[in-house]
Amino acid sequence: MNNRKFRWGIREKLTLLFFGVTLIAVSVNFLMVVPRLEQRLRNDRVDAMEQIAGRFNAGFANAATVSDQSLNVPDIWVEEVSKVSATVGTRVAILRAVEDRRTLFDPRFTVFVDPSGETQQGKPFDDTIAAEALRTGQVASGVSNFGTTGLHAEAASPLIVNGNPVGAVVYTTSLSGVTEIVRQQARRNIVAGVFALVIALIAGLLASSYMARRLRRLELAARAVANGNFAEPLVVDADDEIGEVARAFNTMQDRLGQADRARKAFIANASHELRTPLFSLGGYVELMREEDLDEQTQSEFLNIMHDQIYRMTKLATDLLDLSKLDTGSVDIQMERVDLCKLAKGVAREFDPQAANEESEVTVNVPEDLRAYCDPDRTAQIVRILIDNALHHTPDGTAIGVDARDEDGHVLVTVSDNGPGIPPEDINRIFDRFHTGDKTGGTGLGLSIAKEMALAMGGELTVLSQPGETVFTFRLSSGDGDHA
Repeated sequence: MNNRKFRWGIREKLTLLFFGVTLIAVSVNFLMVVPRLEQRLRNDRVDAMEQIAGRFNAGFANAATVSDQSLNVPDIWVEEVSKVSATVGTRVAILRAVEDRRTLFDPRFTVFVDPSGETQQGKPFDDTIAAEALRTGQVASGVSNFGTTGLHAEAASPLIVNGNPVGAVVYTTSLSGVTEIVRQQARRNIVAGVFALVIALIAGLLASSYMARRLRRLELAARAVANGNFAEPLVVDADDEIGEVARAFNTMQDRLGQADRARKAFIANASHELRTPLFSLGGYVELMREEDLDEQTQSEFLNIMHDQIYRMTKLATDLLDLSKLDTGSVDIQMERVDLCKLAKGVAREFDPQAANEESEVTVNVPEDLRAYCDPDRTAQIVRILIDNALHHTPDGTAIGVDARDEDGHVLVTVSDNGPGIPPEDINRIFDRFHTGDKTGGTGLGLSIAKEMALAMGGELTVLSQPGETVFTFRLSSGDGDHA
């Protein structure tokens, strides 16, 4: 037995939305159009009766002169009724008023004629509209209920003889045709509505299934990335919101792939960086324990062991700095700093290494130049940039540390006249674990430098071409609020 729980996914929701909107539209159409159609058709029939009443009323008034005491319907009026009924194709009745001649009609003095020409006596319908015409002296119209024969459109015009109201002429036509037209229209609307609902259901299923398939591909791609598969980009099959999401996903996947490859390279580099000094230290420790070494050899071994410990310490420090930057726990102490003194002090640290590589580190910083920064972090950034220049350039490369005040900021630059950074690496030079020219290292230094600069409210950028590479570190001059 399948116990899978039903889930309202996007396909079901979109299908329901299509169906619901169409159902509302069909319902509104049926509830508004059909009643209005019926009312309009009824009004048209009533207006037609009203026009007929105004057209033929004068003929009755002029047909005969009747005595005020006579309640009979003159034969000439009966002839006129028959003629009008045959002409307009409606039932026409003529009523004589009784008593005060303004309110009541006596069925004995009522004659009506069908379009077929059949003449009858009596009152087969409500005389309310006829009484209204008699009271007002004007044509009255409306809809009357004739009982078993249903609703009729009716218009009545008063009969005025010698200035006195003596009766009314009533024109009627059945509204059964209107009812049938409305019923047919209602049936058409229902059929069209059902058809529209079916189309909406099919269209909703197709559209939502298409959307769901595209989203499903995104889901599967996300799961693949979560499992470490960064190789297959998504196919962007439409220029819409989901297509934009797919493009953003591909960009994310590419960056994650680069980060993953850099991470693996870092692990390999870090393992090598740690393994080499550890094995070296282990070997020298064993030699010093087991061998009877002279003082000079022991001193050489100790120097080598010191260098290996320094390499491991630097790696551990870089990892610790990276961890602090990620957690936002880097301690930044901002103050006014003498950049000339700071730059010369950092440059002196590299004198032995520069001499060994036949390179020269020169400092050109005005003695009175101050910046608002953390002195330790600023020295760390300059140290990283000089070390990077020495590490990634050939022996004999000139390296310069310069600084200047520009528009309220201090720009510290570290430049070299080496071969430059390859174009394929320039956009990733500050990425973590990116080692560029494969000359070794962990690929963390420049990333740490850039994030340290940002933590102090500064910025670190690079421009490079063959023969010149310039890293620019922008800081606040401290001449404003902090001066």
